[in-house]
Amino acid sequence: HAMGGANALEAVVCLLALRERTLPPTLNLTQPSPGFDLDLIMGAPRGTGSSQVLSLAASMGGATSALIFERGPAWA
Repeated sequence: HAMGGANALEAVVCLLALRERTLPPTLNLTQPSPGFDLDLIMGAPRGTGSSQVLSLAASMGGATSALIFERGPAWA
C-alpha cells in the first residue's frame, strides 16, 4: 500500500538527513498559521549538529511505528 511505501521513504529521508547533517524544508510551506510556535524549516534546507532523528509512521488499520536512528562512530 502507498502509505507503507511512504513510511519507508520517510525512513530513507531520515537516514540521508543524518548522513548529510541537513534537515529538509517542509514542502510547500510558505506562511505558517499565526501563533504557531514551532521551529519550522521553510524554503531551504538547514544544517544541524543533531546525531539522532525520529521517524513516526502510521498505516492502514491503526498500525503505527516509531524509528529512532542515531549517527554512529563509523559515520564520522
